[in-house]
Amino acid sequence: MLVDQSQGIDKTRLAAISALFSAGVLRRLMQPSPNEGLCRLVQQSGLSSALGPDAPLADFLEAAHRVLERPAYRNEYTYKSAITQKLLLGRHSLKTATLLSEFRVRNSVADLVILNGTSTVYEIKSERDSLDRLSGQLRDYQEVFANTYVVTGPSRRNQVLELLPCGVGLLILTERGTLSRARAAICGAASINPRTIFDSIRTQEAMEVLRMCGRPVPDLPNTRIRSALAEAFTDIEPIELHRAVVSVMRKTRSSESLREVLSRLPRSLHAFALSVRMRRQDKTRLLQAMKLPLKEYLKRRL
Repeated sequence: MLVDQSQGIDKTRLAAISALFSAGVLRRLMQPSPNEGLCRLVQQSGLSSALGPDAPLADFLEAAHRVLERPAYRNEYTYKSAITQKLLLGRHSLKTATLLSEFRVRNSVADLVILNGTSTVYEIKSERDSLDRLSGQLRDYQEVFANTYVVTGPSRRNQVLELLPCGVGLLILTERGTLSRARAAICGAASINPRTIFDSIRTQEAMEVLRMCGRPVPDLPNTRIRSALAEAFTDIEPIELHRAVVSVMRKTRSSESLREVLSRLPRSLHAFALSVRMRRQDKTRLLQAMKLPLKEYLKRRL
């Protein structure tokens, strides 16, 4: 056992374990140069001695993630991992659904979005997150996505529930690590805002959406195409537009090519792998790093 369940873990070690799963630290695993930040965090975490020097980096990260899965120590990455495992990979698959991470909508950035036959956005409010911006974030999301959910812990259930407007659902990450639906979202595809959707997607995606809706695609120079496309979007009925946008983005943002990589990565890195764009060499380096014994990895920074 790496952490005594009957005792707490000091703030310095917990901060180091939590930082192991920050995007910046994990991205460095895909670079050829030594990952100084990760080496420092490995030592500060205090977990490496319990595993032994021959344990591969993958085992170390799995052990660190298990610490963060404990209710008192959860961070945003823990929630993202739960949604990825329980909903994207558990209920759907990379063949039938696409995951978007940190997706910008107006003045907000959605934590996770799953596109399958519809669109569902998940806004994470962990035990440490402020709820000050929640109302504005939910207004933005309801202009783009059919279903909107807030995901939080059991201790904040009633507090968050009081803040939710009509139509927004609530998921609870339980102490056992399951996702329990406290309130179902109401589908709002008929109320989406075509202009907000347009502002959230790429130009090529917007063109493909028009084609799918049977609308002509403007043949204009780059300096004028965005405004012409935006105008064309406002003429499409919301439900038809939503259906086309989901269909197009499932293809343009698909992560199906990562299926083989995910099968070889530790479960704790699935949420990360699905949130970044990886070239072939990035995948190779990440998989190689996972196999490296901790003692070898720590030597590389010397």
